[in-house]
Amino acid sequence: MLFRSMRVQAINYGSHATSFTPLSSALTLANPPIAAAPTNIQATQITANWIANGNPPGTTYVAQISIDPGFSSGTSSDTTSNNFLTFPGLVPNTTYYMRVQALNYNNAATGFTPLPSALTLANPPIAAAPTNIQATQITANWLANGNPVGTTYIAQISIDPGFGTATSSITFNTFATFTGLSPNIQYFMQVQALNAGSIATSFTPLPSVTTSPNPQIGRASCRERV
Repeated sequence: MLFRSMRVQAINYGSHATSFTPLSSALTLANPPIAAAPTNIQATQITANWIANGNPPGTTYVAQISIDPGFSSGTSSDTTSNNFLTFPGLVPNTTYYMRVQALNYNNAATGFTPLPSALTLANPPIAAAPTNIQATQITANWLANGNPVGTTYIAQISIDPGFGTATSSITFNTFATFTGLSPNIQYFMQVQALNAGSIATSFTPLPSVTTSPNPQIGRASCRERV
């Protein structure tokens, strides 16, 4: 992608040349960028990357991202003179498609180069208060924290605050009911979220809770008859 100056002269059969006549200058087109792997994949942002493919520094690139592989809707675009672009404000646990094109100094664009798609991470769940506290069961609760419907959660319960031994429940809900517990015992709980690629967040501690005691069984009193 460079400006090229051109000129021409005529030479007769005796090899006598005219002076040069300047011709109009021309700007070459940019090369299509070469795809590279995305980086900085987080719950709400992805960095798209590409290789210049011989384009000089200062070349402008237009990068796009979308949840639609056809880029017909929900597409965000931005320009940069770098060989990368970070897209913020994304939805957790969602597959995004990306592409990039190069512009020459006259804004003539190359075709779009498809870039590798990327799946954002899930957000760690937010703790909420337990409910349904009984002698032998507890319902753990949490907030999705922006994760879309269909996100997988793993909730755990244990009498060990370090969760050396724990019972786990896998669910698409934002709650999990643990049954078969012991009465009047303190239980500790935690939960993590998984994206569609089974990459897990760290565990979010949930409030601990003590199960209710079993109700006392009354005894009928007997009086000795005299």
